Amino acid sequence: MKYPLFFFMLALTACVRPYFVAKIGDEAVFDYEDVLSVCSSNDCMGLDYTYGNSTPGCIYEEKAYTCRYKFSITLNDHAARRIAEKTLDIPISGEYLDENLTFYYGDEVLDSLRIASKIKGSKINELNIFVEGHGDSLETALMNSKQKMEEIKKSISS
Repeated sequence: MKYPLFFFMLALTACVRPYFVAKIGDEAVFDYEDVLSVCSSNDCMGLDYTYGNSTPGCIYEEKAYTCRYKFSITLNDHAARRIAEKTLDIPISGEYLDENLTFYYGDEVLDSLRIASKIKGSKINELNIFVEGHGDSLETALMNSKQKMEEIKKSISS
């Protein structure tokens, strides 16, 4: 029995489909299957108003703006335990751990985020994700940070 080339290519594409994974160092700590929910309401996402100096959610330094959006995700218990175990032995520098949480979609790095020191060794099911965007103008920085947040949320959900 012969199968048309179309069905073979469709099956091959399904096998190599990229997916979301979060790593600390080289170790995966959670992927899209571990994410129970991604925030989609204004209660748990939007500009981070605790960040900024002249404009809430944004800073202006060295002739450029940086704006920060936030959103939250809820992880299953297995992923929360993996994060706790992985962060237990990571040294602290100030308010953050010495290693980052890096988001991948397939082989592409979406973002690399600092990990708050209070998370070290803790089993936390709800993570707050802070995403920064940069630009020459306030509008560009706002747009870039929001676009990056939406891209990460979409990758996690797919």
